Amino acid sequence: DWSAASGEEIGIVQSGVIETARGFNLTIAGCITGSGLPRSSQLADGLAKQLGLSPCTTLTTMIDVRNKFTQQTLLETAGLRSIKQVRGLSLDDESIASFLDNDKYPMVVKLDEVGIQGGKIKLCHTKQDAKDHFQYLLQVIASSKNGTSAQIICQEFLRGVEVMVDSVSHNSKHKTCMVWRYDKRPANGERHVNFGMIPMASESH
Repeated sequence: DWSAASGEEIGIVQSGVIETARGFNLTIAGCITGSGLPRSSQLADGLAKQLGLSPCTTLTTMIDVRNKFTQQTLLETAGLRSIKQVRGLSLDDESIASFLDNDKYPMVVKLDEVGIQGGKIKLCHTKQDAKDHFQYLLQVIASSKNGTSAQIICQEFLRGVEVMVDSVSHNSKHKTCMVWRYDKRPANGERHVNFGMIPMASESH
């Protein structure tokens, strides 16, 4: 639960937040974490509890929402269109082998854990390309200095415009604040380099 973030950590942040709010005559309305990582969510919810505010998450939703496999699983569970995907640690795994044999190319092969050095996302155009990158990622996992429970995802490639949605949620009611379109183009030998984000007009479809 939220107490996984130490009281000392929460106390330091709490003092800084209260001092800043008083200095600018502000009312603290909520504690929100931008990263979605479990530890930052625990810290934000611990701070919210200390300040008498509603937490952003609950014990049942305290998960790593940056995990790409988790994101798609939650969409599928909610009955929404989700990406076809499998994950594992062996090319001999039946689900992995079947996906590589039968799904359409190109497909995406990547780690399901962010922040691992060398864990590149690759758009693979052939089965051999996918197998080679899978093997490369197995080496990345094996050489991870701090240890990892990461697995490898083979995922359907989606074509079209990629957007980022900013939203604010309170008591399970969600409001969209802004929509941005990613400006991704080929550069430096990579297919999708992020040049920035373009704000979408609020009156647009």
